[in-house]
Amino acid sequence: ELASIRSRLRAVVDRATADAELAYGEELERWYQTSDQSRRRLVQRLLSRSVVPSSELGRLGYQVAGCWHVGIVAADGPLVRGAIQRLGVQLGSQVLTIQHGDGVRWAWVCTRSHGTDIDVGRALEQANAGSTAIAVGESRLGVEGWRQTHQEAAAAFPFALRERSHVVHYSDVALV
Repeated sequence: ELASIRSRLRAVVDRATADAELAYGEELERWYQTSDQSRRRLVQRLLSRSVVPSSELGRLGYQVAGCWHVGIVAADGPLVRGAIQRLGVQLGSQVLTIQHGDGVRWAWVCTRSHGTDIDVGRALEQANAGSTAIAVGESRLGVEGWRQTHQEAAAAFPFALRERSHVVHYSDVALV
């Protein structure tokens, strides 16, 4: 009799735990979507060269001025998001990532030194293993560099979509 009660109680607790995990995951996803929308609007304003007050820039959680940036444009998916976040940890760098439209993710990695676009590309290539299209801009300094590396990654992205076998660097497809 006691074993039967324990078994039923365990089933109830397991079900309640599963329901709580599901509700938490849904709430977390809603929070990320709202946060992503806010970041997307700020990013669009910065890319369009609009003046953005420093108090709003702080909401990005990313240092736009004063560091070297590497822009990334990728076909979106959980593997890509995870790879980009791990990349930030691996390099000890800040990462800004937003979903842009259906199936496309924009990201920037803030690094301390010039030339880390090769490290970023290599790390993404290892994490990606050819499973999705990823384009990487060159390492650029400051706010203008932040914009330029994004434009480079965006320009290389169609090549990445065609290749789908590796990370495409802007420097490999740029017209001289």
